[in-house]
Amino acid sequence: MMNREEYINTLERCLVGKIDPDSLRDTIEYYKDYFAMEQAKGRSQEQIIAGLGEPRLLAKSIIAAESNRQDRDESELRTGADSGQGGFTGRRIHIPFALLILIVVLLFFGIISLVFSIASMLLPILLPVLIVFGIITLFKNRS
Repeated sequence: MMNREEYINTLERCLVGKIDPDSLRDTIEYYKDYFAMEQAKGRSQEQIIAGLGEPRLLAKSIIAAESNRQDRDESELRTGADSGQGGFTGRRIHIPFALLILIVVLLFFGIISLVFSIASMLLPILLPVLIVFGIITLFKNRS
């Protein structure tokens, strides 16, 4: 029966060159931590290894999962590049040009109508004030 070090070394040998170095390092660290956590729970190395199964089979599963992840990532990058998203997988909203012009025109007229409504509310107050100010100015200039 193999021990923890032999299991990890066999797993690593099976993965070297088949997955990228960063994933390899992360995977080996994960299983080292896994052994430590399980042993802290009171499980023996033999029980942990029995639960994980043959390291070569585990390596094949890891390689397949890594390959699927890389294929998915590459597909998402191609999809993003094709749609001009630069690798992001978010959706782009396409607004037809005519609709965009309509929105701009409506906003313009909305702003104009807002200005005129404010002016029409203030006109009953401002008009008498301006008339009184004009009369006072006219009398001041006569004297």
